Amino acid sequence: MHTLNVLDQAKANSYAFQLELARSSQVVRSGLRVIVYRTCSFTSLGQLGKGMVKWLNGAAGHLKKVETLRLVPRDDGLLPQQVAGLFRFRTRAMIQAAILMGNACIARSVGL
Repeated sequence: MHTLNVLDQAKANSYAFQLELARSSQVVRSGLRVIVYRTCSFTSLGQLGKGMVKWLNGAAGHLKKVETLRLVPRDDGLLPQQVAGLFRFRTRAMIQAAILMGNACIARSVGL
């Protein structure tokens, strides 16, 4: 996890200048827009970095809030907490499957 955090910080530092330019624009300074930067990183075995976990939890929280505001019950009977948990599980599984497919492509390209 330490190496992943070091790489996260290096990537965040490489975008610092562009983010500072964007955050100094009039629209952002007036409060009409907000810029949130999350470094999305993961290992070749599917372990997610801190920024990716924060993004995933934020997206699941937003989905949970939207589901809570629904006036009509869902056809499948799932509660908002269950919908958010299912989203989180499926997203992690799809990311890990994509990483595995990428690793398989690399292995095939070298003749394994």
